[in-house]
Amino acid sequence: MKITPDIIAAINRATDYYGNVSQVAKNMGVAHSTVLFWLSGKTTSISGHLWAGKIRPVLAPFLDPARLDQMVPISMRDNTFPEYHLNSNKANKESQNPGEKNADMHLAKILSFQDLMQLDPALDPIDEYVNNHCCGTTYFVKKIQSGFFAIKIDKKYAGYFPVNTELLVAAAQYPKKGDIVIARIHGQNDLILGKYNRIDDKITLKPLNGEKTLSWDCRVNKGFLDWLYPLLEARIDLSQDDSEAFL
Repeated sequence: MKITPDIIAAINRATDYYGNVSQVAKNMGVAHSTVLFWLSGKTTSISGHLWAGKIRPVLAPFLDPARLDQMVPISMRDNTFPEYHLNSNKANKESQNPGEKNADMHLAKILSFQDLMQLDPALDPIDEYVNNHCCGTTYFVKKIQSGFFAIKIDKKYAGYFPVNTELLVAAAQYPKKGDIVIARIHGQNDLILGKYNRIDDKITLKPLNGEKTLSWDCRVNKGFLDWLYPLLEARIDLSQDDSEAFL
């Protein structure tokens, strides 16, 4: 059966619920790379046997019940495994055009790393800055609120995320313990992608690229940080050559 936008949206919801793609794959009993290939569009179909036995039971809580009921077996004769199809013409059209906008996806504007580096929240309202410096758009499962925008990973920041991964940045929210964040340290001509932690007034930021962990007292060193925003969602593109995707 075709991997439709509904299935992609369900996988993304399952990822939010389980915490990451690896846990989703573990619960499905498939390889981590298999799920990534589905999300990226590199694999465009799932066998009826795999869908019925492993994928559907895990994704069922995250699928629209009405759409789930439309997935029916064509045949279950003898020992052949059932194939599945979507009954409605509209559904068939969606399955044949997985790149089209889906009601479960929400539009976000993209900022380049260079423009994000120049952002000064004290002088530039986030939404106005994003509108003025937008270099493209993309879609996410999470609803886009005021202060939300996207960034796209380039070769300089690749490593933990592949090149062209699109990340949803929530400039209007405070990070929580364990969140992946993007930050600008005062006086540094670079941005940091890292894991955030805070105990009382002590903040630690562990860069995803393996560099030395940063730690400071946010009360004593109030000017240490220019800004720090949590990352809420990632859309991974595995279409490029592996040697370029992972540095």
